[in-house]
Amino acid sequence: MTDDPATTAIPPAPGIAKPPHHLTVAEAAAAIARRALSPVELAEAILDRIARVEPAVAAFAHRYPVHEVLARAHAAEALLRDGRRTGPLHGIPVGIKDNYLTEGKPTENNSRVHAGYIPDHDATAVRALKNAGAVILGKTHTAELALGDLPPTRNPWDPYRVPGYSSAGSAAGVAAGEFPLGLGSDTGGSIRWPAACVGVSGFKPTRGRIDTFGVMPLSPSLDHAGVLAAGALDAALAVDVLTTGPRRRDLADRLEQLPAHHPLRGLTVGVPAATDYFRGVPDDDQLTAFDAALDILRRQGATLRTVVTRPVPAPLADIDDLSHPILLTELAAPRIDELARRPLDFGPVIRARIAVGAAIPADDYAATRHARRIWSRRFLELFDDIDVFVHPEDEIAAPTADSGHTDPPPKRPSSGNKWRPWNLAGAPSISIPTGFAPASGMPLSMQCAAAPDNDAAALVIAHAFQLATDFHTRRPPLEGSARSR
Repeated sequence: MTDDPATTAIPPAPGIAKPPHHLTVAEAAAAIARRALSPVELAEAILDRIARVEPAVAAFAHRYPVHEVLARAHAAEALLRDGRRTGPLHGIPVGIKDNYLTEGKPTENNSRVHAGYIPDHDATAVRALKNAGAVILGKTHTAELALGDLPPTRNPWDPYRVPGYSSAGSAAGVAAGEFPLGLGSDTGGSIRWPAACVGVSGFKPTRGRIDTFGVMPLSPSLDHAGVLAAGALDAALAVDVLTTGPRRRDLADRLEQLPAHHPLRGLTVGVPAATDYFRGVPDDDQLTAFDAALDILRRQGATLRTVVTRPVPAPLADIDDLSHPILLTELAAPRIDELARRPLDFGPVIRARIAVGAAIPADDYAATRHARRIWSRRFLELFDDIDVFVHPEDEIAAPTADSGHTDPPPKRPSSGNKWRPWNLAGAPSISIPTGFAPASGMPLSMQCAAAPDNDAAALVIAHAFQLATDFHTRRPPLEGSARSR
């Protein structure tokens, strides 16, 4: 392939500076709203892009028939002709992680146990997308039951490196230009780590902001629904549509109203101390990119403050000890009987994890849930003195599949998992790209987190950083090499 095979085949639409498959959600929505681009033109361009790059990426578990996708796009176009635009996702192509129920369409969660399952209703989030006029393209790959063997998806920057974990299909699809918006789920990093691996933005909102009804549960106490897209503004636009309950739906408005000069003035950003768990031991590339990101936040007007986070309570050793009994018990409880009846329908990784969860005593599970409540309350005191906490995403860029760094849940080597605390606390967190490793060319990243229900603060920091950089808009060459970008 050339640097971008679809660029030649699909030129920019009149009045639009880039090919349709490179448009962000915000850009595509604006183009559709001003009638510079029709939903049908966008869908046709995206379908052409998928045909060209999907064999190299394998983002999709199930692609919907072309005629169905185009029918949905034509319906969106008809509404526009009648002056009935349904909002910012009207006509926007979307990929849905294959653990979200989709009425009349396969939902298999990469599991033989669910092979051939056709739900008779949509997940709440899927229904919201349909009501908003989105054009659903199909279901994206996930790990088995979201916690087993890695999905077959390949990293668009380098096929020999992992694309993250269970939301990898949605992340890789966004990075490869197969769709501008993907739905994901996150129990311990499964939106944010894939986003980091492929250089897009992955947002896990406050627990419950997006209803998880109809998302196949992994660990109901830790599960979060969220989105993957190019930038924080795209994530905000999507989450406003997907928000349920009494919460305000003004995240995107708050980002778009930021002043052009010093947009972060008045905000205090916490930075982990050198010895803090969240600082970890990032390699030189990650550390250099993180330090440069801090300089950008400072120039954007933020006040930086070094902080030390709360450790887990004794006798627990680390975050994994606080989360594993919850995660694995809740994984095992509804599946242990099925495993006994159909052991060969479970892969070896998920089978072993169910067995571990089934062996955890009920008293240990209850004690860990109690410890979690205590730790979360104390941990979140972090935000008494800061608005947002930022930290390096991981120690390294996306690892190769044989490196031993491919397994976020349930155990990672070295300094530990820096995604799971935000699940335990139910707090919003977004992963954003901060640059590229000079030698490998792979994306680097950081997380921006805030207190529960202060989703806007995390998004504001991320968006202000992205106003000053273009890392989130860069796309892979899809040649098996990440060096030319």
